[in-house]
Amino acid sequence: MALKDKENDVDLPSDVMSTLKDLEEHMDGYDFIRYGIKLISDQAYRLAREKCYFYHLFREDAHKKLSEKEWGFLICRARRNPNSNGISIDWLEQNPIAKDRRRKGGPTVLSKRIAKGKSQNYNRQIVITSKRRPYETELYDELEPQFVMLRHLSMLLTKAERAIRDLQQSHIKTLNKLEKGEE
Repeated sequence: MALKDKENDVDLPSDVMSTLKDLEEHMDGYDFIRYGIKLISDQAYRLAREKCYFYHLFREDAHKKLSEKEWGFLICRARRNPNSNGISIDWLEQNPIAKDRRRKGGPTVLSKRIAKGKSQNYNRQIVITSKRRPYETELYDELEPQFVMLRHLSMLLTKAERAIRDLQQSHIKTLNKLEKGEE
């Protein structure tokens, strides 16, 4: 879906307005806003997943050209936050499990999330250590700035959700007080 500059476009197309009018019977304004936030969140999540998929394809290709001892163990992951339209995009360190310690059908690596802290970006010195392979460093440098933008969008979506919830609660309280004649 292409984004449009809606700054000067106040009117929605008539077919969209007709559809929205039909939905008004079943939804209130807050539902429409939450749905819009969900659409934006879905798009951000898809982009994050695509970026992670790109990383893993490139990593897989690099591993085909290297011996197992030369493989890197840095991965990235995008996931939805529970009970929210926010997303998390993390860098993880994989630690292989020794072959003699693996359970049949069990995992071959254990993944540990690298700490990010409170900011929206990872500290490069914590992620890119001396044991990183050149392709991991190259991919990190390419993708992390994009992940920062998506994390920022996710934070804004979460803030918008909270603001809408607070607005709705205040709206309901105000209407109830006005109906009762309270001030």
